[in-house]
Amino acid sequence: MLVLVAAALATLAQPRPLRVEQAARELLDAGPEVPRGELLGAAQQRAASWRLPAAAAAPPRRPAAGAAGSPGCGRPPPASGVYTLPVVDPVLGPISRTYHLHVPEHYEPERRHMLVFDFHPWGWSAADQKEANGMDQIADERHAIVVHPEGLDDTPAEDGSFSWNACGATTWRQSALGPTCQWATDPSVPNAGYPCHRSCQILHGCEDEDNAAVCDCASCVDDAGFVLALLERMEELLCVDPLRIHATGYSNGAIMSYEAATGNNTALARRFASIAPAAGAPLMGFASGPTAEGAVAVMDMRGWLDNTCPANVSNGWPSPWLPGQGQPGPHGSALSNDGFYYSTLDNVRTWLPASSYFARRAALIACVGGADHRAVGPGPGLRPPRSTRALPHPLRRY
Repeated sequence: MLVLVAAALATLAQPRPLRVEQAARELLDAGPEVPRGELLGAAQQRAASWRLPAAAAAPPRRPAAGAAGSPGCGRPPPASGVYTLPVVDPVLGPISRTYHLHVPEHYEPERRHMLVFDFHPWGWSAADQKEANGMDQIADERHAIVVHPEGLDDTPAEDGSFSWNACGATTWRQSALGPTCQWATDPSVPNAGYPCHRSCQILHGCEDEDNAAVCDCASCVDDAGFVLALLERMEELLCVDPLRIHATGYSNGAIMSYEAATGNNTALARRFASIAPAAGAPLMGFASGPTAEGAVAVMDMRGWLDNTCPANVSNGWPSPWLPGQGQPGPHGSALSNDGFYYSTLDNVRTWLPASSYFARRAALIACVGGADHRAVGPGPGLRPPRSTRALPHPLRRY
């Protein structure tokens, strides 16, 4: 995954956006038909020929090239391991948050290092994510610092329901487009059975322990504030390159990486150069692009068979009246197999209007393969759902 994050960052250095997919569609529509073996090269050539309009002036979102490293440069590094960070959460008050830190094997205190945030999926811990993706080994090879933050499980059972409050995962921020889950407006649809976290109970209450009538699937703590505080802590302790701060994550962790790039949290978007979310997206109404100060490169990775976090309406939860097709949600959203409405890839593509500042500074690469939502790797298996919905396989918003 770290290789993909670095690839996304590399697109920022390109003199023009690589809109190869759009170019390929234009070539196929225009005819005569381009031989399949030559399509990629022709599309790349066509995309490279496009000229960009003059970009509107905007303040820099992060230090200019050549800027000094972080305050931690020159200091002896902490050891790799598990740490806690005290924070004051707006809902729960003073709490301790956990993270796993990996310092590269040949760390140099005077050298500015890439910093990567790796967010775990729903129901996994930071240790699970660290074990599953093998990023630490790649980080050693590329001299990168990796931090694996841990979401909070403040459910009554404390049964490992670690989660991220990001991009509509809870109703602590209301969507301007309406409720983000199907059962909130249709009483005939059973709720997905996500547990009510203590922070959500304090914030807005829960009808019962399974969050009936509430579009929450995560804790209601301020995870964006935690990530920003953790980023500042990393800069205090280690020599971080301010131009090479990236985020990745899987499923609910991918949604958290989107939180670091969207206009929902400008303070975070100013700090991250790229994100590489896998199998996750903002919920309906939360796919607002970053401000001009926070243009972020995006490498979005999805599976055609994934209807837990569907990339498009066509691969969402099957429609009872359109066999083989996904059921559309409100405002062009995609319905997931646990009843949530997701923003589609087309919503994210609107971050890149040709006449805007983002045309020079942001990029979107959508990799849509044939996989479903199941994670691949040596980590723990995904736990079965509590949902009463008939799912095609034992998955939830992981």
